[in-house]
Amino acid sequence: EDMIADIKSCNPKPALGHAKKEYAPAQPDIYIKRKTDSGFSVELNNAALPKVLVNKRYYEEVCGKASGKNDKQYMRSNLANANFLVRALDSRANTMVKTAAAIVKFQEEFFNHGIKYLKPLTLSQIAEEVGLHESTISRVTTGKYMQTPRGNFEMKYFFNSGVSNLGGEVASTSVKEIIKEMITSEDKSRPLSDDIIAKNLARKGVKISRRTVMKYREAAGIESSYERKKALFNLG
Repeated sequence: EDMIADIKSCNPKPALGHAKKEYAPAQPDIYIKRKTDSGFSVELNNAALPKVLVNKRYYEEVCGKASGKNDKQYMRSNLANANFLVRALDSRANTMVKTAAAIVKFQEEFFNHGIKYLKPLTLSQIAEEVGLHESTISRVTTGKYMQTPRGNFEMKYFFNSGVSNLGGEVASTSVKEIIKEMITSEDKSRPLSDDIIAKNLARKGVKISRRTVMKYREAAGIESSYERKKALFNLG
């Protein structure tokens, strides 16, 4: 009976506690590197791109054997399509580099100082900066990753909604990081409630509601002040 009771006390799904978010791929699409003097350089990872070339020698060989006008027109049409594909891939790569450079320009404080300095940023701002349509920026940043001095990030990560503060706006991601830091450094015997966190943020110039604090806290996987205190009591 003791052995059965011991087995029943075990977690039947022990791996659930080790669930992780999807990792960025090992091979990023863009490299962001710190320059020796100041600022950052943006480099395309050519190894991550598909290598598509047009074999013109083969085209000339086959085209030379074409007997009729229609056959030659067919070959010319396919050559034009192949060249268009190569140009399109090259244009997409250039657009990715321009977009990454614009992101670095807008988010330079993040790259220099960390997540709390992430600014609100929209696709339309980047589209205006690089002179392209917003939908193009959305497509070129979807599923693409940047390797930076602060780790690997999906390009979409840098687009944030804004939260009002005394100086204008601060990125919601930055506010989430501030909340995490507050909870990490709190007195464990007197954990901060969502209402107190909202008031502390207001003193820093960031005005959000208690409900928003709760939403951000839950998104970060942090329990409520009651649950945190209860866990401390159980450990004791």
